[in-house]
Amino acid sequence: MRENVSNSQVQASCVVQAFAHAAHRLGANIYHHQEIRRFLTQGTKVTGVDTVQGETITCNQIIIASGTWAAQCGAWLNVRLPIHPLHGQLLSLPQTPLPLKHMVFGEAAYLVPRGSTILVGATKEDMGFDLNVTEQCIAEMVTTGHAPPIIQPFSAQRFLSSKSLSSI
Repeated sequence: MRENVSNSQVQASCVVQAFAHAAHRLGANIYHHQEIRRFLTQGTKVTGVDTVQGETITCNQIIIASGTWAAQCGAWLNVRLPIHPLHGQLLSLPQTPLPLKHMVFGEAAYLVPRGSTILVGATKEDMGFDLNVTEQCIAEMVTTGHAPPIIQPFSAQRFLSSKSLSSI
C-alpha cells in the first residue's frame, strides 16, 4: 500500500450544499424532492416541468441535479446520456492505535480515514439501483490476497454475522 497525497476527498453532501447556496445567492429557486413527470418545451428550449406532485414550475434555465438518474431525464429530451449506477461496497473498521490520517490506495482496495473509523473500499459492480450488500463481496474484501494489511486480522465471518451488515 502506498499513500497517495495527490488524491483528495470531499464529502459530497457538503459540496452539493455549497453549490446550492451559491446558486441561491445568484437568484436560483431550488426545489427539493420534486419528482419530474415531464419537461415542458418550446422547440428545443425547456420552459418548465410538470412534477408528480402536481405542480408546474416554469423556468428560463434548468439544472437537474439527479445524479445517476440523469440518463432518464436525458431520454425525455431525446438525448442519450451515458450515465449508469455503479454499486460500491465498503467496510467500516475501527481506527488503528496509530491513526490513519490520509487516503491510502492499494492494488485492489483503498482506505479512507473517517474520525474513529476507517472505510475500506474495493468493489464496483454493475448492479443497477440494487442497494443490497452481498456477502460474497464482503468476504472477498476481507479474505482477498490483495487485502490491505490493516484488514487482514479481521475475519470474513465477523462481517457476515454482523447485525450492521445491511448498513455498511
